[in-house]
Amino acid sequence: MILFQPNLVIISAGFDAHDDDPLASLELIDEDFGWATELILEACVKINPSSPIPCISVLEGGYDLDAISRSASIHCKVLAKGYPAIPVGEAALAVDHLKSIGVFDK
Repeated sequence: MILFQPNLVIISAGFDAHDDDPLASLELIDEDFGWATELILEACVKINPSSPIPCISVLEGGYDLDAISRSASIHCKVLAKGYPAIPVGEAALAVDHLKSIGVFDK
């Protein structure tokens, strides 16, 4: 039995954590949102290397229009690249790790 096998990953793409946002204190920059998007896509592949989990994104918010447009553009460019390729060895290591922490139970 597989304990964790999502059918879909939904990204709540809010950019109100951006350093330029008047209400933010996290100090994230444009590229940080691209990095986070890459991590999510990598996780979708690592969970199921043979058929990555589908991923969608929904714009949530932010209060600085320039920061939102720059960050959303980077976020969408990463999504448009598609899922990253994971070397066979790395995929096998990911599956082994998931097994070792009990994600797959028989």
